Amino acid sequence: MFRTLLFVPASRPERFEKAIAAGADCICIDLEDAVAREDRSEARDAVNKYLATRETLECKVGIRMNAVRSRDGIRDLAAMTDWTPPDFVLIAKTKNDHDVEVVHRVLGPGIALWPLIESGAGLAAVETIARRLGCRVSCSAQQTTRATCVARWSGSLCSPPARVLPTLAGAPGSNSWMYPISTCSRSTIWSPRR
Repeated sequence: MFRTLLFVPASRPERFEKAIAAGADCICIDLEDAVAREDRSEARDAVNKYLATRETLECKVGIRMNAVRSRDGIRDLAAMTDWTPPDFVLIAKTKNDHDVEVVHRVLGPGIALWPLIESGAGLAAVETIARRLGCRVSCSAQQTTRATCVARWSGSLCSPPARVLPTLAGAPGSNSWMYPISTCSRSTIWSPRR
């Protein structure tokens, strides 16, 4: 079980080892929101170089890729086929199980996939996404209405043989949601209680 997950912009390679040195169990190198569109090609090159030469194996290293259906997502996938594999890949803006299947077919079974559910369409398909990876919906969130939940909820799932991603939440009273995790036999998915 990871205690911490620290995100680092892919455009700032000098911060990769600093994030690990800060004591994180797991870092996620972000190719999506943390990198300006015009800097993403150079950022991919920096990630490739880092993964090929990384020395610290105690800390898990993952990549948050762009949405599969976007140009940058396609470029991310194409680049990752030539990289030393990361420990996991977060798939931004996953809308359905086909997004997960595309990444799985391109990268192969050796990389844990953690689709990020960031829309109503993704939330509506969360059970299908879970079934695609042999998971079950197993967690809950405090919510007042389904509409609020759809607007604010962002979840993640991981596929075998990945470890379970820890609960991440903001301070009490913030707009963040807390998603307690319970493990299942093969993997875990976060989702709000209906």
